[in-house]
Amino acid sequence: MIVTANMIPPSAQQRNLYLLCLGEMSGKVPRLREALSKRDTPRVRELARDLRNTVGLLGLPKLFQLSQDIEYGRGEEDAELWRRDCDRFCDLLERVLYSLRQQMGNN
Repeated sequence: MIVTANMIPPSAQQRNLYLLCLGEMSGKVPRLREALSKRDTPRVRELARDLRNTVGLLGLPKLFQLSQDIEYGRGEEDAELWRRDCDRFCDLLERVLYSLRQQMGNN
């Protein structure tokens, strides 16, 4: 579920969930980008693990799976594929974060 501005306003329970997830993602997504730019693999894996619960709460199974792939996945022999997964994960998280901000700003 990616939130869009065309959706009906969220219920109070959904709003609280969105705010919780927004708070988690606002701090961790930029740190994930920074860790990727520094090639800090342990930190990237840690942040992917931390963000897994958030994307799970939002009902985003593909992002959930991607976070697992990043944490437990590819070894050094597949570093380029792992890096692409990480970039894709960040791109998708940034889109979700944008959508959450839009939804919270519109209601």
